[in-house]
Amino acid sequence: MKQFRWNAKWNLSRQELETEVIRLRGQAVESERLLRREAVFDSAVDFGIVVTDKSGIVTDWNRGAELTMGWSAGEMVGQSAERFFTPEDRAIGRIETEMRTALSDGSAADERWHLRKDGSRF
Repeated sequence: MKQFRWNAKWNLSRQELETEVIRLRGQAVESERLLRREAVFDSAVDFGIVVTDKSGIVTDWNRGAELTMGWSAGEMVGQSAERFFTPEDRAIGRIETEMRTALSDGSAADERWHLRKDGSRF
């Protein structure tokens, strides 16, 4: 076990140092959680996972979404999710309905027709 040697130039009390250690441990736990989430997100190629902000702009697009819909992440990140909604769903405000559901429930079931890059439906 290493002996801790106090360094006066840090100018921290023991309580401040303990608080900083707790803060850094929390950051490490959060970083690990995000890395695990990213690994799952990137490895889920059988499912299209699309993440949007509160206004419906795509912020993340996994490989499964690329394979299913035809757009790359580079083509979709920053674009409106309306791009893969059918004209009929856009006309009835379906994206707004799904967004409200996602905001209140944490996610929204999405069993409806979607559009691929080539315009075909699935």
